[in-house]
Amino acid sequence: MVIADTSQMEPGAWSVGGLEDLDTPTLLIDTARIERNLDLIRQALPDGTVIRYATRWNQGPTVVQTLLRKGCWFEVTSVSEIEMLAATGVPGTALVHALPHRTVEDLTGSQDLGVRHWLVDSESEIDKLAEHA
Repeated sequence: MVIADTSQMEPGAWSVGGLEDLDTPTLLIDTARIERNLDLIRQALPDGTVIRYATRWNQGPTVVQTLLRKGCWFEVTSVSEIEMLAATGVPGTALVHALPHRTVEDLTGSQDLGVRHWLVDSESEIDKLAEHA
C-alpha cells in the first residue's frame, strides 16, 4: 500500500483524473483538509479548549504529525499506542490515557513514558492512581 500525503502534491493532482499513476491500493491523506476541519472545530469551541484525538481510529504518522503541529493532544488506551506516538515525536505530556480499568503495569508503563493525565470512571481507579502514579 502506498500512503500519499496530498500536501506534497500539486493541487488537483489527486483528483480522480490523477489517480492512474498511483500504485494500488493507495491511501490518500489530505492534510490540508485535516487542518481545515480542525480549525472549524476549534472555532465552534470555547477558547482554550484542548482537542484530543483518539489515535485508535488512525495512527498514521502523517495524521498524527499534522494534528501535533496544530496543537492537538492524543487519547490513548495502551502502552503500545504511547510508544508508537513517542516514535512519531509526540511527548507523553500531550497524552491522556483513557482506558478504564487499566492494569497497574499499564498505569506505571504509561507514566514511565511521560503520561501525566488519566481518565478514570470509578473509585477503584482513583485509588489505583493514588497508589501507583
